[in-house]
Amino acid sequence: MESLNQSFPKIVRLIVGGVLFETSIETLCADPNSMLAAMFSGRHNVMKDDEGRYFIDRDGTHFRYILNYLRDGNTYIPFDNQQLVDELYEEVQFFNIENLLHKLDAERSSGAKKIDYFKLLELINTATKPLQMPGLKLSSCPLSYLNLDKSNMRGCDFSSVQGIEVSFQSANLQNCNFNEALLRSANFRDAHVSKSTFIGTNMMYADMLRIVAKDCSFVRARLSNADLREGDFENSNFNEASMFSVNLERASLHLCTMTDANLERANISNLRSAPDRGNANPGAGGGVAGADN
Repeated sequence: MESLNQSFPKIVRLIVGGVLFETSIETLCADPNSMLAAMFSGRHNVMKDDEGRYFIDRDGTHFRYILNYLRDGNTYIPFDNQQLVDELYEEVQFFNIENLLHKLDAERSSGAKKIDYFKLLELINTATKPLQMPGLKLSSCPLSYLNLDKSNMRGCDFSSVQGIEVSFQSANLQNCNFNEALLRSANFRDAHVSKSTFIGTNMMYADMLRIVAKDCSFVRARLSNADLREGDFENSNFNEASMFSVNLERASLHLCTMTDANLERANISNLRSAPDRGNANPGAGGGVAGADN
């Protein structure tokens, strides 16, 4: 195989995991924020096979759903086939097609299955790791002391759960509802929780080192003594949050709002004033709105 950096034809022939596809360059670049748009932007080398077809080393079984969505913003997905949906979810995440991810999350939430504590334990003990459990309704479920590290629980409803010392290290928790949950001393280290809500949540003493928590709501959350070092909280809302003695060293609070937040004795040394992005100027822009010390 060869790698060539060149302009692309209007009609592109792809081999995805051994499956042949033909589509237009416009379709591949329809979502400008996707990995496919980046691959076929002309800025990167894209591998070809011996017949000159562009090669993508992913499972081609469900790639047609992605192409159909990129063509017209619509695609039929058999939501009654849970294995297919879970596999498709992984592919959509890889190709970073956010609107399709939101569609999958919304469909799952509308028909999400409410499971109890014993069913959850069964899943944890029998399922292949890392756990794939997106879109579950776990509201008011006891989670204390459970190990959910590296699990995919995107779009889950954790509202009012009891989760003392639960561990979500390196987990995918985007678009989740943690409102009014008890997560005291929980482990969110290296987790991705962007676009989740933590309204009124008790997260005192939580370990949130290097968490990615963009576009989140922490309104009235109790975060006293939590470790938020090096976290990315861009565009999040901390209005009326209790952040007494919280550690925010090297955290990014770019575009955050913190009206009436209590930051007494908080460590706000060396805050990152702007998000870390490629060629971004680290001294440009940034700022925290409405912080009340």
